[in-house]
Amino acid sequence: MMIFILFVPAIADYLYWDDQVDEKYYDWSSLQRPDDLPYTYYTDDYEILYNFGTDIDLPCNGKKGSAIRRSFTSDECVILGNHEFSAYKSFEFAGSEKKGIKIMYLEGDKCKKNDFGNRIITFQLVCSDIESDFQLLNDINDCNLVLEKYTYLGCEEDTRNQWIANCIFTASAVLLLVCIAACLSDKENEIEVESNIPVWREMKTVIRRSKIFASNNISKLKNSEYENV
Repeated sequence: MMIFILFVPAIADYLYWDDQVDEKYYDWSSLQRPDDLPYTYYTDDYEILYNFGTDIDLPCNGKKGSAIRRSFTSDECVILGNHEFSAYKSFEFAGSEKKGIKIMYLEGDKCKKNDFGNRIITFQLVCSDIESDFQLLNDINDCNLVLEKYTYLGCEEDTRNQWIANCIFTASAVLLLVCIAACLSDKENEIEVESNIPVWREMKTVIRRSKIFASNNISKLKNSEYENV
């Protein structure tokens, strides 16, 4: 089950959120790291390991999660949240220019301080043209940790710009299919094409990366236009 904190129709994935009514679009796919190279945040007593849109390649009590916490003084390890159970919410503080998006990973391990409710970790991306590292905001509330980062990824994009990105994505996908069809046609007399040929298994990943590439180019173009104003 995937939970979204939404009050309007939207399209979401583990690495982007498209609010089609308010014409807001957020894409944090560039934050994703390889499974075995997660982000690490250290405190005096423990370390927090986390990633975006994927699990960490480290077991925690026989389980895996998108964010875990490991103690320095004991063998304690707790799962803080899972990307498969995500919630997204844009925010803007009244009387302040501070705004952005909250990415919440739910369904962590049980937390005794929260009447045995599940742990939650929130990644708060604040709109900024200056990049910062993630900082832990609330070390007291053990059941709902919040990590905040200032980044351009916290700035909303106009979904009308996504129309251009979608056009680029569609053209790239069509070109890719034509190239593959041509290659298969050239080799059909040399090899037997099996139904489980690896290229088909990778097609979804290639097409998705093409869309992300197109979206990022639009975002960079938009930032460039802003800087030149």
